[in-house]
Amino acid sequence: MIDAVPTTLADAALWYASHGWHVLPINENTKQPYPGGRGYLDATTDAVQIASRWSRHHAARIGLSLRASGLVAVDVDVSGGKQGAMTLAALEAKLGPLPRTCVQRSGGGGLHIVMRDPSPGLDGWTRTHAEGGSARGNFDGLGCGPHVDLKINGFIVLAPSGSYRWLALDFETIPEVPPAWAEAMRKPALAAVGDHDIDDWRASIKATLDPRDAEALRAALRDLGPRASGNSTTFRALRLVHHDFGLAVEDGAAFVAAWSANCGKQLTDDELDRQLHQSAERDASGYPRGHARKHDGVFSRVGLAPVPSAPTPVARNPEPTPSPATGPVNAAPALADQLAAIAPLSEWERDVATALSDVTRVLGTSTDQGAALPLFISATDLLAMIFTEDPWLVHGLAKRGGTIVISGEPKCGKSWALTELAIAVCSGTLAFGTFATGEPQRGAYFYAEDLAADVQSHLRALAVGRGMSPAEAVKNLFVQPRGRFLDVLRDADLAVIVASVRRLGGVDLLCLEPLRDLHSGEEDKSDSMREVMRRLRVLGELLDCTIAVAHHAGKASADSGKRRGGQKMRGSGAIHGSVDSGLYLSAPRGDGPGHIAVRCESEVKGARSGGHFDLDLRIEDDAQGRAVKATWVVTREGASSKTDDTEDVAGIAEQHMHAVMHAIAVAEARNANTSAVELRNQVGGGKGALDSALGEATRRGLICKKFRGRKHAGWKLTVEGHAILASAVHT
Repeated sequence: MIDAVPTTLADAALWYASHGWHVLPINENTKQPYPGGRGYLDATTDAVQIASRWSRHHAARIGLSLRASGLVAVDVDVSGGKQGAMTLAALEAKLGPLPRTCVQRSGGGGLHIVMRDPSPGLDGWTRTHAEGGSARGNFDGLGCGPHVDLKINGFIVLAPSGSYRWLALDFETIPEVPPAWAEAMRKPALAAVGDHDIDDWRASIKATLDPRDAEALRAALRDLGPRASGNSTTFRALRLVHHDFGLAVEDGAAFVAAWSANCGKQLTDDELDRQLHQSAERDASGYPRGHARKHDGVFSRVGLAPVPSAPTPVARNPEPTPSPATGPVNAAPALADQLAAIAPLSEWERDVATALSDVTRVLGTSTDQGAALPLFISATDLLAMIFTEDPWLVHGLAKRGGTIVISGEPKCGKSWALTELAIAVCSGTLAFGTFATGEPQRGAYFYAEDLAADVQSHLRALAVGRGMSPAEAVKNLFVQPRGRFLDVLRDADLAVIVASVRRLGGVDLLCLEPLRDLHSGEEDKSDSMREVMRRLRVLGELLDCTIAVAHHAGKASADSGKRRGGQKMRGSGAIHGSVDSGLYLSAPRGDGPGHIAVRCESEVKGARSGGHFDLDLRIEDDAQGRAVKATWVVTREGASSKTDDTEDVAGIAEQHMHAVMHAIAVAEARNANTSAVELRNQVGGGKGALDSALGEATRRGLICKKFRGRKHAGWKLTVEGHAILASAVHT
């Protein structure tokens, strides 16, 4: 039975609270509680507080505080090729099946199996170390594989947040944890540290701090933040008190108690005792306790003797259970089959799971390496292959397969140009009125930036501009206007793209733009962009299609004119070398809304490209300013029609240079600053235009740098510069 979950987040939060579940708002972007509170400790069932919090954060996801609600959750992770489904199957073979009365499909495609807490209460899982009262964080230690975690403290996200949805939910029959699982959830009891060891510790370190050190310790403890922030906070507090500041257990207790009282949750004496002895025992035995504790030797300096490790628990099932981590890799079932074995899948979920398996296999992130093929074939075999398909998607501009990029500075017509390519390919008409495409193909276009109304306007205008009815021109094209978000660096998002295109029956061209909105990497770093481009190639291989993207050029600089178009892109080192075809737009002219004219450099890897030419787009608008007709014209180098535009551009650059020189002369007369920042404030224009003007004037010997000692102190006119400026004024 699945109770009807309200569709809005605020209503759903109130609905959960009405059934006694403690909820809190979770940031939809970071997937963490909003800053300024105590994290999951702020969860509540109070309707007034819940309504107030969701009125401030309308899009907040719903977090369920498990301990406060008397619940635990087994989290099965299958995102990015993780093998949680296989591990759960092995665990259930060993410990018996988990009840599926309260099961949620998580955002990554896995499961949250929710049950009643077998050890309820605030101290239920944190009794003293000698009692074995603490719970596992995961089940890795049982030898059945990774990626199945136990959630007790903290929170999980609830439907209808994101793509979370309930497969089964009945508040009246939330099941108990089966006894075998409850026992397996507990960590083994730790061996106690004897009193004589604590006495040795007390005798080996100082008992008091001077006022300055005491205040420094309090400040350091405050800087740790609340316990709910994670990162082994309690251990770090103990390290500060007993190692860094050298206080004995008894003398440091007041500092630790004061910190814990103001940082999320007051630690009980039993909890402090357990944490202290557990830290000492595991540090002394070399047990790695996370990145902050590994091989730290923190407690060894105070004389605690090593404590024998607890014995490994005997498995309940004496028969060997095959581990997915060690079994034959070819024996692993497909991800969709694994998920279907533990919970029913919708048709779309099966499509995405299948696509995810393919994505991780091709990327090499899958645990199933048995399907890998040998790397090489003989060159003789390659020469014997017959390729009958036309290698061109758009003759002279874009080869079939591989990756295409259209780049340029903002507002220079990149979206218009890529949409033109898509319509030309899908309708079998000339691209830009010049370049042949062949038979009509199928295409899909993901607009991360353009609204649906603008996409509609562009499609109609470009269809009318080529003399076709809009319906006929775009009948083979599928689109997604702005409103969905993708990150190609996430395996799960790649799987969504693959599954979506497969449901269309495949395409020949997949357009994604702009590239900056499709990944979470750093665009100015080649290493980051190299991985982005690799994943775009993977998309092309899995879908057997051409991938086209639009990308921004970097900021203009003094040497921009010396670089080729492909070298001006952000992250160009990785992108330019990776793409198979490129259209690089520069020197935009025209008024923008009704006329866009750009210089275009085309490059094609391994074939003769269309060369360099001018692209001219004329746009006719309706009364509301929407484009109704858009026509492209290509002008080749040497054609007379481009002379006026070129002369205009050169004239504008010359005028800007003289304006900069005039600003320098005025500043010199006033003995004022002539730095680049001051000149830009006086003259206006972008940094790139100023750099170009300064560079050209320097090259001609009209200005030079002035120095104060060794420090650059601005610019000054040369004798030739004064003469040129005076001549221009008299003229």
